[in-house]
Amino acid sequence: MKKVCIITSVHPWNDIRIFHKQAKSLAAKYEVQLHGIAPFYYKKVDGIDVFGLPSYSQRWKRPLNWLRLLGRTLKSGASVVHFHDPELIPLGIVLRCLGKKVIYDVHENYPLSILSKEWLPVYLRKFVAAVFKLVEKIAAIFFNRVVAVTPDIASNFKKGDVVVIKNYPLVIDDLIKEVEFKRNQEIHTLIFVGLMRRVRGIAELVKSLDYLSPKHPVKLQLVGSFADEEFAREIEELSRGRNVELLGQVSHREAIGLMVKATVGLLCFHPAPNHLTAMPNKMFEYMGAGLPIVASDFPHWRKIVQQNRCGVTVNPLNPADIARGIEYLLNNPDLREEMGRNGHKAYLERYNWLSQERILLETYEKLFD
Repeated sequence: MKKVCIITSVHPWNDIRIFHKQAKSLAAKYEVQLHGIAPFYYKKVDGIDVFGLPSYSQRWKRPLNWLRLLGRTLKSGASVVHFHDPELIPLGIVLRCLGKKVIYDVHENYPLSILSKEWLPVYLRKFVAAVFKLVEKIAAIFFNRVVAVTPDIASNFKKGDVVVIKNYPLVIDDLIKEVEFKRNQEIHTLIFVGLMRRVRGIAELVKSLDYLSPKHPVKLQLVGSFADEEFAREIEELSRGRNVELLGQVSHREAIGLMVKATVGLLCFHPAPNHLTAMPNKMFEYMGAGLPIVASDFPHWRKIVQQNRCGVTVNPLNPADIARGIEYLLNNPDLREEMGRNGHKAYLERYNWLSQERILLETYEKLFD
């Protein structure tokens, strides 16, 4: 059987896109090894050979994992190596020079993402972003394929060598069957699911509760881990005296279960450059769960919401406007139900992983030919 080696030095081994989508889809046709951050050295999961890497909090130690990955990929005997992190670009070039077929999977528009990195001094961001964009474009010449999450990211690369595989959510049949669109709750649950960073508008979501009418009792569920401890403390302090549940990190299945029981899905990211053209996976998961959405009023996001008639858009920097969007949905239960049904239908027909799995498998078939 033909062999594939998937590698990441940043993401956990069971990352949704890397393991649950790509690795599982490929394992139906190929022998798959996956190397990622894990607290173990090896185990076999769903027919996939998973090898763990240590997690280093100090950035200067990360090259140790790059060296491990070089040795492991050569030892694997895999014909195709699929890597997921920009820090592995030099390793990808080395592997290509050693005769491997190499795929670079680009999860973000990294040049735009650099512009909003808080750890990088503001005066350096444009320069670093421009340098990285040039390096990434030149490096891509070495690779057999570049896989981009969005058409916007794909536009950074040479047209013939890039394929767009969108990050649409998995279909979880039994949970999706449980979706009920009439959710007449005594307390309405507003939910955000995902990694919690300042630029994802978490503080504004909490503050928006102050502007909601008391005729609609609500609670805000924040599901996911915090990007840093200082921000976690800030949100904990802000949540005092407000009906906010900080549920922390849960499994993907548990997160979907919480969404299915909620009233409104919230996705109010700040207008950071990388967010404006992003295709947020969580929006489509909210649709799958039958949730009407309150989303940031970015042109790309507005188009998705309006075309599918599945929610409202708001100014994500204004808690009062976020509350206005929430209030509109709470005041109109029939419309809320209709929007939930519309989003759910769009998810089943278009916005799910099965449509992208076909593109992934076709890409590999061409590489192995």
